[in-house]
Amino acid sequence: MATCYHNRKGIALKNTSSSSNLAVFTQAGANNFAPTRRRGLLPRTFTGWLLTLLVLLFILWVVTWLSMLATPPWYRPMNPNSQLTQHRAGQAQAALLNLRNSAQDPTISRITWRMTASQINSLLALAYGQTSGSARPAGPAVSKSHGFQAPFVRLQNGKITIAAVVHTAIGNSVASVTISVTTLPHSMTQPPMGHLVIESLHLGLAPLPPALITSRLSDVLPRLTPSIQRMIAMYAGAGYARTAGPQVIASIRDILAGKPFPLTISFRYRRVTITNIQVLGAHTSVAGGIRRRRPAEILIKLRSD
Repeated sequence: MATCYHNRKGIALKNTSSSSNLAVFTQAGANNFAPTRRRGLLPRTFTGWLLTLLVLLFILWVVTWLSMLATPPWYRPMNPNSQLTQHRAGQAQAALLNLRNSAQDPTISRITWRMTASQINSLLALAYGQTSGSARPAGPAVSKSHGFQAPFVRLQNGKITIAAVVHTAIGNSVASVTISVTTLPHSMTQPPMGHLVIESLHLGLAPLPPALITSRLSDVLPRLTPSIQRMIAMYAGAGYARTAGPQVIASIRDILAGKPFPLTISFRYRRVTITNIQVLGAHTSVAGGIRRRRPAEILIKLRSD
């Protein structure tokens, strides 16, 4: 019985040992197939955080740099060598001379004057000697005398965007400023007033604070005064430049200060008042029941007395 007992005990002990081995194997297999814990993506040390910050700043700098060098898709200056550009520039000059003659004619009291965006850009292309019609002109990109090249004007409803190629520390880029144009309500006792607000300033596609251009123009306005007076003398005459020039300069100061400015200009024996200024994008007009597609243009209504 004892032997049998020991044999049975041995068998029992053997069975117990096999169960223990099976439990160990099962636990080991469970450990092998258990999901491993992944390390987090966030850095765990101060050095790791610092390197991550530097990488993000570098990426931000590269994106900003590329945005400043990018050319806006709407920036398409005219080619002065094109016959169409020269023809439209001639139309713009004729429109300016016609405005001057109409303002001086004592028999005309109401004037409606308009100029399209293509005429304005053609006149600018000839005036500033642009050498190419591409978005980024070849050769010397910036004129030393003006500090910019290839000016271009974009007209939208109530807004004028003026752009040009300028030289910056990162290279030549397209700078643009968008200005909203409104005519304030007026009455018999309240003369018409205009209001221009600089809404945005961009270098390439990167936005900049509008205060940069207002402070800059305020500083260079005294140097621009002779050029403004020469332009008035070219299209209105020397006598009108002496009387209207200071009024135009005063209006420019009000514009830079964000103030409304008077729309009445007094000449030697006449007074011209702008009653309405409209900046229109490409639009459809209806006249006599006929719908007509019109290009972007500036429409000005004047009263002379």
